[in-house]
Amino acid sequence: MRTALLLALLLFTTGTALAQEDDRFDRSRLSSAAYYNYAEMGEITVTAQVLGTVRYPGLYEVPVGTTFSALLAVSGGPQIDARPRQNKRTVTVSLYRFSSGERRLVKKSEATNGLDVEGADPVIEAGDILVVDTVIRQGIQWRDVFPIVGALASVTLIIERLVN
Repeated sequence: MRTALLLALLLFTTGTALAQEDDRFDRSRLSSAAYYNYAEMGEITVTAQVLGTVRYPGLYEVPVGTTFSALLAVSGGPQIDARPRQNKRTVTVSLYRFSSGERRLVKKSEATNGLDVEGADPVIEAGDILVVDTVIRQGIQWRDVFPIVGALASVTLIIERLVN
């Protein structure tokens, strides 16, 4: 009798804990600083942080052996919005790792108007930080010409007044 009661209590509390954990995980996906778990039950995992201009920034729990490019892919990759043709986009993806109390750069991949991971594809370790930075440089547009012409005209008039 006691064994059955103990077994029922154990099953009841384990089921409740798992249900609460799943509920917490679902709510975390709705926040801006989310937690994502991409591991199967029983796999050994590491946690890494993904920051910057990615579709899904947050804390990622991934299986041991996950690579730099795989972590970038599961985070949704760089946010690449539509841009005018004359604008140049540069995407920089950097992987930082803490060792001996210092943060050091492990991998840096930079591309203009696209992104390919070239060279070695390092394996993610616990505590790694993946930072994606997107910079858009605007080209000269016809609206930019008017302030330049106005400034040149003003300087010319000032010089003319000073000379006369």
